[in-house]
Amino acid sequence: QLASALEHLHMRDLVHRDVKLDNILVFKSDFSRIKLCDFGETRREGTLVRRRNEWLPYSPPEVMLTNTDETYKAVTSHDVWQFGIVIFVCLTGCLPWQKASSDDPRYTRYLYWHNSTGVLMPVRRPKLFKLLTSKAQRLFRKLLEPKTEKRPAGLADLNKFLDDRWLTRTSLDRNTAPGGEDDGLCPSMYSFHSSLEEKNKLLFTLTQYGIETTVDRSAKKDRIRDWIQSSVIDEEEEDEEGNEEDEEKREREELEERRNRNRHGKVTVSSTPANTGSNSRSASQ
Repeated sequence: QLASALEHLHMRDLVHRDVKLDNILVFKSDFSRIKLCDFGETRREGTLVRRRNEWLPYSPPEVMLTNTDETYKAVTSHDVWQFGIVIFVCLTGCLPWQKASSDDPRYTRYLYWHNSTGVLMPVRRPKLFKLLTSKAQRLFRKLLEPKTEKRPAGLADLNKFLDDRWLTRTSLDRNTAPGGEDDGLCPSMYSFHSSLEEKNKLLFTLTQYGIETTVDRSAKKDRIRDWIQSSVIDEEEEDEEGNEEDEEKREREELEERRNRNRHGKVTVSSTPANTGSNSRSASQ
């Protein structure tokens, strides 16, 4: 579905430029329906754009080489790279690197492995890529091609890989068995959607450690209702406090007004006889 959304944009010569997990909306609890969102960075292909707020782990290497506030050309292969990062995270639970730059050791190891033919001297695969089957590795070599001109401009070839298994059996067994985690890898629910047997293994492991795997929907609704009601009560109390403050303010203003009236009244009374006396003397004269 994500690939289809991107192809829809690319057919109209648009580049999303911000494909990441934060911009994917999930509409069903089993992740069977998703939508791509946030088109604030979307531009027409070939448009010169400034490098500003790109999130480093998802940025392709050609964008990383561009200095902040400098321009680069928006192309659909940028979306292909970001799509590859998203799928990689969904499969392994980890980002492959922090940034596609030569000063990132994980990316450097990937670059060395990607560029090697492995004929004369086999190069060690990066740890996270060992979790992937050989077919999935070929897919990610295409999606995460460091050279822009060699990277696919679209995701039409993805259909060739959809029916293949992407995670190795050994990685699944290692991560579902208690105590079988590799410290160099990020433990994740690799096998959650792979098969019923693997799902049951995972649920059994969670239960063994006392982790609840079911949700009491009725209790959940009660907690939400109680939380809303308590929030309303707090708001009412705040309103009451605000009303009391307003009332006190009005009382102070009224008191100040009475004092002012009293002062003016005293001045008027004292001045009247003086004026009267003066007028009387003037009259007698």
